[in-house]
Amino acid sequence: VRYILQDNITFVKLSEKYFSQAKDRKIKIVFLSEIILEIEYVLRKVYKFSRKELTKALSTLLKTTYFVQYLRIIAIFILKGT
Repeated sequence: VRYILQDNITFVKLSEKYFSQAKDRKIKIVFLSEIILEIEYVLRKVYKFSRKELTKALSTLLKTTYFVQYLRIIAIFILKGT
């Protein structure tokens, strides 16, 4: 959530560090489906993101090639609201 909101530079930089390491295949980033749901809930309920803003924010993360494939499928299913 902090990475998406870009509201805490310390957490943004930490996230970027982990994403860079994952891109270089030094570590794996795993987002459990429960975490994706929690991110969606917090952005929608607490930060009042519209459906369009949610789709953009989550799609950006989920299109990242170094995330686990099956999690992207789950999240795309959630974003489509089916």
